[in-house]
Amino acid sequence: MSLAHISSTLATICFSTLALIACSDSGATPQGSSGSGSATAADTSSSIVAEAMPPSCDQYLEKMKACIAKAPEADRASRTEALEKTRATWAEEARDPKTSPNLLAACNAALAAVTADAACQ
Repeated sequence: MSLAHISSTLATICFSTLALIACSDSGATPQGSSGSGSATAADTSSSIVAEAMPPSCDQYLEKMKACIAKAPEADRASRTEALEKTRATWAEEARDPKTSPNLLAACNAALAAVTADAACQ
């Protein structure tokens, strides 16, 4: 497995996530949110994420988790942390009706990239 392949895939996801955030209305408060800016552990749990995100997001996250497991031990912690940040960002975006259509496109692109990456097979 090439470190360059994994880095390229993670970079694609980071750019997709940044584009998604840039397209969102930063002044809007997601439905059901108090707007306090504090998140509870339940807000970012996998069960809530699985209910809120499109299936392609969950599929991408699972494929990347498997891909990270194949990476060199020294790289796994930082890559897992980056993946968890992506998961949390996507979960937040999924709960906002203004950004959820953009999230679907980002997840579809991310899933296609990781699926096509031979290093992650």
